[in-house]
Amino acid sequence: MSAIEEQLQQSREEFQQAENEQQEAEEHSRSAADALAQTEREAREATQHLRRMTKGTT
Repeated sequence: MSAIEEQLQQSREEFQQAENEQQEAEEHSRSAADALAQTEREAREATQHLRRMTKGTT
């Protein structure tokens, strides 16, 4: 394998690794967004429950 071919192969491998890392970062971002959305839903539900429980007690 010539030096140019070796360099080309190395560049391909580095590109593939960068693509893999980007995909992992996107998956992590989606997971974090999903967790945040779930937390927000739970907070809204808890607030609504608290309002129902305290309605008419003031």
